[in-house]
Amino acid sequence: MSSPPPIQSEALARLRVQIDSLDAQLLSLLNQRARVAEEVGDLKREEGTPFSAPIAWRRSSRRYRPPTQGRC
Repeated sequence: MSSPPPIQSEALARLRVQIDSLDAQLLSLLNQRARVAEEVGDLKREEGTPFSAPIAWRRSSRRYRPPTQGRC
C-alpha cells in the first residue's frame, strides 16, 4: 500500500499555482521569440544579409545579463 500524499498548506498551493502561471507565460514568450527569430532568418536569407551579427550578439548579451536577484 502506498502512503497518502503529504498535506500542503493553502499558501504553498497558491505559490505553486503562481509558478505554473509564470511557466506558461515564459513558454508563450519563448515561442513568440522563436517565431520572430525565424522571420529574421527568412528576411536575412531574402536580403543576403549575413546570419552572424557579432555586434548585435554582444549588445544583446550585455542587455540580458542583469545582476542576479534572489537566492538562485
